[in-house]
Formats: sequence, C-alpha cells, structure tokens
Amino acid sequence: MIKSLWIIYSVLIVFIGISYTSLSQPRNQQRLDRSSYFEYNETFFCEAHALPSLSKDSTIISILFRIMYDPLEFHQLPTSAMMQRGVYLATPFVMVELRDDIGIIRFRNQWKDSIFTKTFEQTNSKTDFIYGTIKVTLPIGAYSLSAVLSDRENSQLRRVQFPSIKSPTPDSGGISKPIFVEYVDTTSRVVIPMFASGNALFSQNNIHALITVAGVKDGDVYSYSYAPVVNSNSDVSSEWGNLPSVSGNTTPIRNTILVPTERNQKEFPGKQTYSLSTIPKESSLGSFGLLDITLPASTIAPGKYKIRVVKVGTKDTSVQPFDVIWENMPLSFRSMRYMIEALYYILNDDDFDAINSGSDSEKRRKVIEYWQKNYPSSESIYNHTMAEYYRRVDYAYFNFQVIGEQDGAKSERGKIYILYGAPTTIEKNTPSSGQTQEIWHYANKVKKDFVFELNTSSIYKLKDIVDLTAK
Repeated sequence: MIKSLWIIYSVLIVFIGISYTSLSQPRNQQRLDRSSYFEYNETFFCEAHALPSLSKDSTIISILFRIMYDPLEFHQLPTSAMMQRGVYLATPFVMVELRDDIGIIRFRNQWKDSIFTKTFEQTNSKTDFIYGTIKVTLPIGAYSLSAVLSDRENSQLRRVQFPSIKSPTPDSGGISKPIFVEYVDTTSRVVIPMFASGNALFSQNNIHALITVAGVKDGDVYSYSYAPVVNSNSDVSSEWGNLPSVSGNTTPIRNTILVPTERNQKEFPGKQTYSLSTIPKESSLGSFGLLDITLPASTIAPGKYKIRVVKVGTKDTSVQPFDVIWENMPLSFRSMRYMIEALYYILNDDDFDAINSGSDSEKRRKVIEYWQKNYPSSESIYNHTMAEYYRRVDYAYFNFQVIGEQDGAKSERGKIYILYGAPTTIEKNTPSSGQTQEIWHYANKVKKDFVFELNTSSIYKLKDIVDLTAK
C-alpha cells in the first residue's frame, strides 16, 4: 500500500535545499487557509510579577497578558466608519483585581483596547495577538490576582487566577520566581517577556530566566539546576531523548532591578518590555540583584520542568515549576496516528514499519529521532525542518480536501505541497479538452511546473511534470 503512494526518499534533499516557504497562500491563489479555523492554542495568556519599587516600602505588580484574535467578537464597521485601520473591529476588556492576604481588594482596574482587521480571515487568526499590561505600586505584601477577559458581546471569555504574588524585600534574602525573557540584542539591557503565562516557549533560541534576589552582598554565589519533571504515569520526556539535568553556579548582577518600560515603544508596539536598571549601591535598594540564568536550546523540549535556585552557604532556596510550551505545534504532530502516516512520502516500507512499531511513546520518540538524525538542528532540540514539514501537512489536510478526498494531505496536490511547499504562482485554465487544470509553477530551486487536471469525480489528478531546467 505504501509503495503505491509514490515513495520519494531523495526528495528531502530538495526539501532542505529550498528556502523554507511559509504556509501563507501563494500568489494568484484566492483560497483561504482553512487550517486557521481549527483552535488548538491557549487564547488568553496572563502572568503577574512582583518587582522592586524605588520606594523601600512598596512593590510594583506588573501584569502582562496577550489575547488571541480568534475568540473575540468582531463586527463589520459601517462603510462610513471604515478607516484605513481596518474593516472589522473588536473591543477586548481585561478586568484585574488584586487582594491582600486577608482578602481586602487593594486594586481594581480595567484595561481595554480596539483591534482592527482588514480581512474577515484575520478575525479568526490563531497567530495574531494583542498585548496588554497593567502595573500598580502597592505596599509590600502578598497578593492574589484575578483577571477576566471579556468583550462587547461576552461578559466572560476567560478567567485566570494567581493565588499568591509575593513582594521582594531588600533584606529578606528572598529569591523570586523567574521571568522568562528574550534580549532585544546581545548588548541591550532591554528584555521582552515571553507572555506565556509565566512559562517558556519552545524554539531554536536559548531561554533566559531572570530572577530577582534580595539581601545580596559582595561575593555571593547562587547555584541553580533545572530538569524535566518525571511523571510516573508517562514517559513523555523521553520522547525527546535523554534530556539532561543542568546545573551550575552564577553570581548576581549587583544593584540591578527590572523596571517596566513604557508601552507602545516604536520598536515593540503594544508589548511590555523591561529594562535592567542600575541602582546606587548606597540606596535602600542596594541589596537587590538579578540572576540571569541561560537555559540552552539544546537542553529544552516541550514538557514540565522545575528550576531550583540556592544561595550558596545559606538556607535560601527557591523551587519553581514551569512549562516549556510548543506554541502552534502542528495538529498533525499532535496525533500519533497521523504523525506517522504523514511520513508516507519520505520513507520506504521498511523504515515506515520500523517507526510504526512499539508503544505510542516509542513511536513518537522514533519519529523525533528520525528528524534529529537525518536533518539535525545542531544547537537546539527544536527541529525547524520537522516543524515545517508538519505545518505543510496541516495546510494540505485542510486546504486540498474535497468531497471525494476528505484528507487533503493524501491528495496529489497535497503530496506536492508537502514535499515542495507553496508554489510561486498557481494558474487555472480550461483547455480545449474541457477539463479544468491547475498549473503550479515553482520558480525557486525546485524549477518545475506541476499540472493537475480535474477529473469527472471532481478530484485533481497530477497529469504532467514539466522540468523548467530543460527549457
């Protein structure tokens, strides 16, 4: 059966050689990406951090959130109201409430904004977000947070709660929970939080965990370690190989705190950023410091982790759980059966059978090992080639399905899309034979035209392949 599906093992040489083509619709193709209508991500990310204030007796509570476009109700604007900003409008609201440790409300505020889109398709986007932030200065203490997302049509789309947000104090010797960030550049003192509900995002980049520490003196050293959380009911972490338990020592950046910068900076519209701010050593905040712990991309895979930080020579210890999230993980990679079926086009029968044996966890591990072995990503566990391949499978599944072929990834157009990516142009015509044709033209390194013809069952069949290098 597998042999009948046009096994092409060498095609990935071309697949790797061409530049990675995004899954946006090709030019001259009016088809909407149907895969964008399937929801599989978190729609409302929210996190809160207690940061040192310039006043010894107060703290800054910084609340960060991002909202996916898709769950919001968009309304088409009347023609007279349509502006250059867009045709559709949504108005999200986020109500936040902070209570102290005896339940008294200490702060309540509402954030709101307007989102304009120029197309209906974008109103259903799973990859477009609006970013927001609220910050407030409160007395030092412990607080609980409630945040409710709503819009004009829905009083509550999503609610999140944080039971305990503890303020750092200069002389406590405390170790705060980490903030996972990216640096703007290698020399910058400005960082961008990941906006992942206090978690880290899986990618080919290193992750930085910034941790505020108090009671810092000259010569202080902190040890740290992080490792996957072993679940006795699952061996999911082993699917990504033997992930190491990483440990080391680090010294704090003395007299340095994180300070929220103004929103809507030109370089980062809508995103809250933090700056690493130096404070005078002799000030009341002079005992604060900042740990910058790098989590190399070669040690991090999707899953649950714990990071442990200890001030050497003391009992000051912090253990914090966090997740590494593969945002926008392809749907075809989430399904064990489909993950393996999607390899039909690049494996021979023996290799396919070898991967398709064992428990579900073993199968997934073998799929990941296949990509790591044949198309290695030297500095990260995240494999760009694997991710791109399964993104193409998703696109093909949804966008090339017809009544006679419910699985677009197994159609002949889907097959070509998966192997070669989006064509440069698509031309439709009706030749003298009367059968509608689609001609996919690849002007990149593929250098081929693929001619599909619509048969009497309304299914596109590959009729011809034209080698453009022979012209």
